[in-house]
Amino acid sequence: MLETPAEEVRPRNLLAVALPRLHVDTDIRLIVGGAVILAFLLVLGDRLPFLEPVRLLLALIYVLYIPGYCLTGALFSRSDDLDVVERSGLSIALSVAVVPLVALTLSVLPWGLRPATILVGQVVVSVLLASISSWRRSRLPAEIRYRPIAWEWHPGSWWTVARSADRRVVVLFVVITLVIGATMVILAVPPPTSYTTEFYLLGAGGSADGFPVSVRPNDLVTVTAGIVNRERDARTYRVEAWVNDGWNPSHRSLVFQSGAISLSPGQVRQMALSWRMPWAGDDQEVDILLFVDGHSESYRRLRMWMNVGGDGTSRPADASLVSPPQATLRAPP
Repeated sequence: MLETPAEEVRPRNLLAVALPRLHVDTDIRLIVGGAVILAFLLVLGDRLPFLEPVRLLLALIYVLYIPGYCLTGALFSRSDDLDVVERSGLSIALSVAVVPLVALTLSVLPWGLRPATILVGQVVVSVLLASISSWRRSRLPAEIRYRPIAWEWHPGSWWTVARSADRRVVVLFVVITLVIGATMVILAVPPPTSYTTEFYLLGAGGSADGFPVSVRPNDLVTVTAGIVNRERDARTYRVEAWVNDGWNPSHRSLVFQSGAISLSPGQVRQMALSWRMPWAGDDQEVDILLFVDGHSESYRRLRMWMNVGGDGTSRPADASLVSPPQATLRAPP
């Protein structure tokens, strides 16, 4: 009697051996998805201020609860090991215990110990523990493994069998949600005009008054100009000072010009502007112009008036002698 040779048993691939029955539960999916969202919010930083509460809430969850929850799932994978209250309390306790370990590890790494690195470390630990917890559950039979409350919804099937009235309600809810979300974004996101450069003048002693208003020809006039980059990226600035004869509009002279001034967002630079009035006369107008990124039109303008001549005495200027920054002004030729 001929025997049929036994079927040759071929070894499976490494992934099939390591993860024979891997099943990712809903809670693990939410943890990994939340980690991706939190990483995206960290990359955005402060560019979208209205998302800061969401980022703070997610960060607290991934620091104070998620690491312990994943570790609890890895240690107690059976449904009868712990009840809901015990599992929740142990999750918080283990999360608090994990934070010092992550901080101690980061203190010896090149990245250092900072709030951002601690949060990133907590997220990485949470994802690793979630993977271990999912692997441990997959090795247990379905009837005894721990299964959180599952929320399974198949929108395609529901939409097919739903009544038309229910569909309209869902569509209306989605539209209202989008409108409310768009309104919040419009109200929360600063308009582009709020990202502008501050340009100001200071008089004697670094105060907002004390500007010279009565000088003699060829006397040295000195004020302090301040530039604050409130833009969203680095800018390069240039300052010019022009004297205009109030009685003869065609009579003008360039008396000061600075070099390129590069400022990062939030950076402040104060510089002394010194020049000599080229001619005598009352109501001599001094335009101090700020140019940005090599543009030919001025970005900001400050204006002073001086009386040139007489005994050369100087007196403190009234606040009205310096005008507020004006919008775009074409630079004199």
